Amino acid sequence: MRSKHSASDEDLLPFGAPQGDSGDFAAPAKRAPASSGIRQRSPLALRPLWYSIPFLVLALLVATYLIGLTLWSRSSLGHWKAQEYEAAKAGYEGQMGWTSVGIEQWVAHYNLGTTLLTEESVDEGVAELRTAFELVPKSIEVEPGRLESSSYECRVRANLGRGIEMQGDAKDAEGANLDAYNLYAEAEEMLSPCQTPANQLSSTGTDTNPADRGKERTSDKKQKSDKKNKGEDPNGDSNGDPNEDPNKGDDPSNNEDPESTPSPSPTPTPTPTEDPFAGENGDQKQRREDLIHQNDEHNRDQREQDDKGRSGNPNGAW
Repeated sequence: MRSKHSASDEDLLPFGAPQGDSGDFAAPAKRAPASSGIRQRSPLALRPLWYSIPFLVLALLVATYLIGLTLWSRSSLGHWKAQEYEAAKAGYEGQMGWTSVGIEQWVAHYNLGTTLLTEESVDEGVAELRTAFELVPKSIEVEPGRLESSSYECRVRANLGRGIEMQGDAKDAEGANLDAYNLYAEAEEMLSPCQTPANQLSSTGTDTNPADRGKERTSDKKQKSDKKNKGEDPNGDSNGDPNEDPNKGDDPSNNEDPESTPSPSPTPTPTPTEDPFAGENGDQKQRREDLIHQNDEHNRDQREQDDKGRSGNPNGAW
């Protein structure tokens, strides 16, 4: 039986019924279809997963690129160690294309230039090493004018200096002494910042820094080229005529004006240098030598540890 207060009955709504619905609530409601019992996931919940797929694909591509490049570089290094230089050169040339944009662009140029120098293609090798020198990350100065000898920059400097020295050797063989001198000077300047400081030189006499050996070698060749430019004997110590009597200048009778001849000054007596280890006993001497040996071992181990992280020949990155 419907209430007599029909107007007020419109405001009497059960919980969940929309307001303003003037329908007949006495009519039986339609039943919702029975659920199958399977819980369905909302499409909105899957949206973050779909958004992350491009990032996952990008990460996979980058990982594939880096791993593939590392394996490729190690394969080329294996060819280089086996003296299969043509195969190594082909690998490094291919790697140049894949690293022309991105990280470590200098490594392929460095490896290719080193391989070309090994094959005695000097000019081409120097050109590649100059490109590597422009691209390599610059080292921080450990002291004014001195770089860390195990840095990437010094690795490039060492091989580039060697290549320029080889160009100087070719000019020297052609008799172009001035060109040879300029090339030796450039090689010396390239190697100088990477020399080992004097206080860190090995007391055993073994030199593991290629810049030290290259600097000494190019300095000697530069001096000989300079003597050749002046028409002097490159193997002689005298700056004058090798056939000239060395006692001629000491005889006053050879000088027309005796008064212009300076009086000989007495030879200064060298001041003896005190031995700082003169007062040490046998145990102290042994301890000092052990400390020096430990320091040398530490420096060598540090260099070897730094080199282990550089694959790609020789001592490249990746």
